[in-house]
Amino acid sequence: MIWPRIHDRKLFTALLVALVVLAWLTLWIWDLSPYGRFISHEQLAGVEIGFDGDALLFGLVFVAGWTLMTFAMMLPTSLPLVQLFQRITRQRPNPTRLVVLLIAGYLSVWVMFGVVAHIGDRGLHELVEGLNALGVGPRDMISILQAIKAAGALQADIKVM
Repeated sequence: MIWPRIHDRKLFTALLVALVVLAWLTLWIWDLSPYGRFISHEQLAGVEIGFDGDALLFGLVFVAGWTLMTFAMMLPTSLPLVQLFQRITRQRPNPTRLVVLLIAGYLSVWVMFGVVAHIGDRGLHELVEGLNALGVGPRDMISILQAIKAAGALQADIKVM
């Protein structure tokens, strides 16, 4: 009885590792494509985003990229938890379904965080663009952003170029 369990665990781990590698490969190909700008924060500033019909499409692309990045980067650190959960639920009627639900729940929390991060990032861009339109100078804008950061509403490095 021990050998099938070890074999199942090795197969399960190999499949998860293969999915993580596939996620990294997909991100690499995506980054090389003309749509790579949608997964690079440095290049997002050059992408026009409004609150029209294209904003939803851009948001979905952003969340898809965010989910792939989460799968590629965060799931490997959770692999021991997933393996432990798989061992604990192995004797249940639907162990595979339970593991899939665990991973889906884990990813859904990160996807929701990605949605909030995207909305917050967009709000910050709107704030800076609005302050620019009002003629607020660079020193004042930096002071405003530093105050927002000091309040804990901005988790970023402020770079002056």
